[in-house]
Amino acid sequence: VTVLQCIGTVLETYNTPVTPSVNKMQQTGSVVHDDDSDGEEEKGDEILTVCLGVVMTILEMGSSHRSDSEERQLRAMLPVLEILSYHPRPEAAGLASEARAQILSRSAVKASDTSTAKTGTQSFEELLGKAEQDLSSELVPLRARGIVTLTKLVRQSHLHPRDPEWTTRVHVLARVFLAHLHDTESYVFLAAVQGLAALSDANPDVAIPELVKALRDVNESLEARTKLSEALLFAAKRCGETLVKYGKLFVYAYLDCIRPLPSQRKRVKRIQEEASMRMQLVQEVQIDEAKIEVEKNAEHFDNEPENEQELLAAATLRASCLSNLAEVCVLLQWGLQPYLLDVLTCIFGVLQLELELEHNAKRRPMSIDNDVAVDNDQSKLQRHREEEWQQRVVAVRRGAVFVLRYLVELLGWKILELMPDQLLPLYRTLKHVARVDRDDVVVFHANRALTALDDIMRAELFPSVDQHDAAFRISSLRIS
Repeated sequence: VTVLQCIGTVLETYNTPVTPSVNKMQQTGSVVHDDDSDGEEEKGDEILTVCLGVVMTILEMGSSHRSDSEERQLRAMLPVLEILSYHPRPEAAGLASEARAQILSRSAVKASDTSTAKTGTQSFEELLGKAEQDLSSELVPLRARGIVTLTKLVRQSHLHPRDPEWTTRVHVLARVFLAHLHDTESYVFLAAVQGLAALSDANPDVAIPELVKALRDVNESLEARTKLSEALLFAAKRCGETLVKYGKLFVYAYLDCIRPLPSQRKRVKRIQEEASMRMQLVQEVQIDEAKIEVEKNAEHFDNEPENEQELLAAATLRASCLSNLAEVCVLLQWGLQPYLLDVLTCIFGVLQLELELEHNAKRRPMSIDNDVAVDNDQSKLQRHREEEWQQRVVAVRRGAVFVLRYLVELLGWKILELMPDQLLPLYRTLKHVARVDRDDVVVFHANRALTALDDIMRAELFPSVDQHDAAFRISSLRIS
């Protein structure tokens, strides 16, 4: 009891939602380069991982029959374990998710001691069938027990990384975890996310393509694809130095999801044609006819029925993929070079399209009947729809401009060698966004990126004394 109380006290210090570093930078607009703060954060994560490891040891190796006080101590950890399941560090998130499922499944384990005693001798098919049966139950403890059983199977896959028999089993486990991403219980879908990441760690050649395929599948629900986006990021973090081998899969999976929905492709095409039409109107004589044609097309597409929930979910997926793409770019470092042009092209296109969307929405007048006054309910509904629309569009623009800022600040002077031909388009895009965008966060990120780009160019053109090599009196910017 004393050990559990001590661990519970330590875990309570983490009883606040943990924000990933990229999201934190999006909200606060700051990039922390302080080595001391980084060291303290890493030390805190190590303490957290040790505490969670002790909890897992107690749950798995300790007595199956505990006193009421011990059970109360374990259940008191459930709220903080749920928060830690979202921790940006994969090891901590995985341990917290597994510990939460273990605690919730204890009542089910007690009710079936005789069956669990045979777990060690059961085959893979028997364990998988038992896990699926438990997960299909409406009882929370049984579903938690199913998650624990699947976790044990994932651990077994770590022992057979190149076994052909386990290659098929990894595909089966991946499909089971993918099916339970739709679960409404947080501990189930969070455990599924961690399970997919763990499979990618044990069998990356099999599990990572499976994850990417599921993320790109347009038949999957947008909510499930958002969770898959997070699972893919956890898998990227677990890859370590081998991430470069799978960099193409990760980058293009996110780029594919950042594109608009297939149902919106016609609308996007119309916006592109309208933008090019406005450029042609400067030189054409028949301005009025062209304007009438543009307005007809705009009216036709604006009257199309839209599912607000679907559009909001799509914007959430795109914003999530933009944020995760920024983190993958950080992890790739120099390995990003082969895909950098495609990343920038996609981001430039997203910013252009989203700005055009906002421009067209502001031109669209509210439909008001001259004979009948619009009542308060209708006006409130209209304002609510406009706010939701603004939230969708702004979220994607914020994510896109943040990726540009993050790349400039991350790469530093390396950007001069990695993308010399894209520096001018990058500068013009950031300058245009900072000038015309009306969202404060978007403008802030654009200005920060411009400032970082200015510092890089000034340091290159006018290097300070400490940036010169003492022996040869040449710039040390290229020496690394």
